[in-house]
Amino acid sequence: MKFIILAALYIAVIIIKHLQWKVLLTDDSGAILSYINLVFFYPLASAFLIAAVVCVIVRKTQAYQMIIGINWVMGMILSISAAILLSDGFSWNYTAPGTPVTLTFPDKQWKPVTTAPYGYRLTLVMKDTHAGLSVVSDTQDASNIHNFNELLTWQQIKYKQDYQADRFNIYPCSVDGFRCGYQDFNQIAEDGTKKRTLLMSLFDKTHFVQIIAVIDLPYVGQYYDSVKEIMFTVRPVK
Repeated sequence: MKFIILAALYIAVIIIKHLQWKVLLTDDSGAILSYINLVFFYPLASAFLIAAVVCVIVRKTQAYQMIIGINWVMGMILSISAAILLSDGFSWNYTAPGTPVTLTFPDKQWKPVTTAPYGYRLTLVMKDTHAGLSVVSDTQDASNIHNFNELLTWQQIKYKQDYQADRFNIYPCSVDGFRCGYQDFNQIAEDGTKKRTLLMSLFDKTHFVQIIAVIDLPYVGQYYDSVKEIMFTVRPVK
């Protein structure tokens, strides 16, 4: 009976852990190995080691006592994992430091990550290594971009021979208190990887704000709709 209970608990933990870590099921072999470890090996090994230590401390080291201890620890792992999964399922709001807008993310699998590209700090919110969003805010005077025409001129200078006017079309969008324009184009990053870029540019009286979403091209079908939906949750900070 004790082994049946252990098997049932272990299967339940595997299901919960799969729901937590299924984002690792990609064509990346390292991510798949992490998935296998986190879902199958880590819970069982943790339950065995914790139970073994406790049983040795309390001097209950007979086989059936060890199995009971492992069942208790596996039950605790199941409860904690389920609670984390439930909490991760709630949507949450994110306001990047110094920006006048807020985004809503659908769950806590999207996590803030601070990077330092080009010598400055930039906070990204990432689903995994294949999809992320960032918010960059500046004054119009400091950026020398006051309207969409100046934005297109700046992009033409930035992308040089990769700039094609029809690829950088600006589509109107609506955000309270801002002039809003939306762009959707492919680009090649500095490391040579192909990316899909979704760019929302916002102007109020003084700010120039850009919401930038980047998806690795092979993962566009997987993430495009959810990323675009997140971008269009943008609203002014109250």
